[in-house]
Amino acid sequence: MAISFKPSQQGSSHDPIPLAWTANPIRLLFSDLVLGFRKLPYIFGILSLQPSRHPLDELYPWSVKNMVTLAIHLFLIVYQLAFLASIPAWIILHGPALWFIIYCASVLGVNILICGLLNGPEYLDSKVDLPFSQNHNKERWIFLNGVSVGSHWLQANIDRLALTFRRPVRGVHNPTAGIVFDLLQCLLERNFSYSTDDVRVAYRQIKDALVDSNYEKIVLILHSQGGIQGSLIVDWLLSEVPQTLLSQLEIYTFGNAANHFNNPHWDLRTYLSNVNAD
Repeated sequence: MAISFKPSQQGSSHDPIPLAWTANPIRLLFSDLVLGFRKLPYIFGILSLQPSRHPLDELYPWSVKNMVTLAIHLFLIVYQLAFLASIPAWIILHGPALWFIIYCASVLGVNILICGLLNGPEYLDSKVDLPFSQNHNKERWIFLNGVSVGSHWLQANIDRLALTFRRPVRGVHNPTAGIVFDLLQCLLERNFSYSTDDVRVAYRQIKDALVDSNYEKIVLILHSQGGIQGSLIVDWLLSEVPQTLLSQLEIYTFGNAANHFNNPHWDLRTYLSNVNAD
């Protein structure tokens, strides 16, 4: 497959400047909501009209699990949008607060049960039967998925990555709550820097790999919402893990939805010189 390189794109002075991630969280949230409504017409472009021919693709039509997963997601989209639309209606009608709480708890409980059909363990390992080179035993590859990915699609993702890079890949599962609720979670994590349970699980996996003397190189691959969670994980790593260990970490993102990625301007040589000076 041919690969083309696109250099860094420079914007004009008339381009809007996004808010810094340290700005007021409410302003950040409002900015993201405005951006989301502006880009709403493009949402239908997410789903390809042409069925995929590769079994590891999420839209491969001849996989029963893929079709079941898509059907569940379509139901959840309608279910969750109907729930969100009912909230202002309930407020306008001045419904009893107790009944409203029971209603919300029931809807969310059913949503959790349905999503339980999609989600699985905290992490999965690639199952690709390849003669992985013994020269790379000291590498640990970790993938953090994006929105709407259950355990079946996560397994397909890490198997595809393992085939591409010829390395075993561990997928730390960012479980789905349905596309609509996943997007709400993205807003919470992105604008309020809130670390959900799956962020904490991923952080533990990455930190354990960094402090494990069996590994000399940690590769972290982030997609979509995984980019948001990865940015929060990096913030924690920078405050808790020595630079000597962080120098082993490589991070690659695609479809990155994060609004920041901390990367201090220092290198291992500078760090070691400071240590020796002390």
